[in-house]
Amino acid sequence: MAGAKGDHAMRFYSILAGTLFVWLMAEAQIQMTRVQEQEPNNSLDAPQIVATSLTDSQGVVITPATIYPANDRDYYRFRVDTPGIYSLRVDTNRDTLLTLYTSTGTQIATNDNNGNPDIPNRLASGLTLNLDAGEYIAEVRYLFWQGVCRYALRLFPGDQAPDNDPTEPNDDADHAVPLDAFTGGEMISPVGFISYGGGDVDVYNFKSAVPITGLRIRTQTYIDTILRVIAPDGTVYDNDDSSWDPLNGAASEVYIPLGPAGTYQVEVRTFGTWGGYYQLHISAALPTEITLQEGNALFRLRSLTGARDRTATNNADWLYAGADHFFQQGWWYRIEGVHSREFTLSTLTLVGQDQPNRAFLTYSE
Repeated sequence: MAGAKGDHAMRFYSILAGTLFVWLMAEAQIQMTRVQEQEPNNSLDAPQIVATSLTDSQGVVITPATIYPANDRDYYRFRVDTPGIYSLRVDTNRDTLLTLYTSTGTQIATNDNNGNPDIPNRLASGLTLNLDAGEYIAEVRYLFWQGVCRYALRLFPGDQAPDNDPTEPNDDADHAVPLDAFTGGEMISPVGFISYGGGDVDVYNFKSAVPITGLRIRTQTYIDTILRVIAPDGTVYDNDDSSWDPLNGAASEVYIPLGPAGTYQVEVRTFGTWGGYYQLHISAALPTEITLQEGNALFRLRSLTGARDRTATNNADWLYAGADHFFQQGWWYRIEGVHSREFTLSTLTLVGQDQPNRAFLTYSE
């Protein structure tokens, strides 16, 4: 019995130690804060300020970002709070040059090729070096100046790239990331992430209660993506490379001339060992009329975009089936301190109708 108790005790301490190790590893996981590039950031004297400081558990990824137009260069000023080994890596499918400066503009190090082991592009740049606490400036540009590209700049502690995706698990239809209802206009997804090394898949879905005209689903990214769209009627659309993006010929696009009503499933993969950040751009023709129905009640909205000054007859069914209806002239806006009167909404950018009796309209004024 004593031996048995000893075995149990040994197993207990082993399990406890293993649990503690896993817990400590989870606690030490590097958190990556995303920052979007903001122009102008084209000089050492006026770099973009990265508000999040780097520590032994905190990194930053700057994406979406572009070298555009040709001869563009991007500068980022960041702070290191905890001294140690840090990596700066440019994710891109083109030929970049990365340079690190002190806060006063003195060059510390630069790299052209073979600086980023996380992606299959050997022309991508990166640096790993020991940094003291303080402020630094990173510069990203195209090597020969004449090129343009999309990229992500990752700044993180150590030399092992953080590969955690907060949207996981999202690898199948049961765990798909739900997007907003979409019927027309343009919708951009949150930034997604495909694990480095390949083999990952991200699944999304969106719904429309009515058919969609001229539906385009695109990946906007620097990585080589493969796109699959499963329409509500079961039709499968696949695309690897397309020519829609002049900054990345390896981006994907699916076009459906007339999409049926229902739920669409979108799957994003990468070719080979590519991994990194991307967004979905979903667009379609804006409807000229929206019909809402609840039982026998029917209501139509027309002339959804155009003049800021409207009349009661050009917006919706003012008298339909002998009854008054709410019409768009009742939607007004006024910017305080700018306008001395009200205006109707006129610049329609997005329509989402997820139910026969409900629609969402987004205006940008």
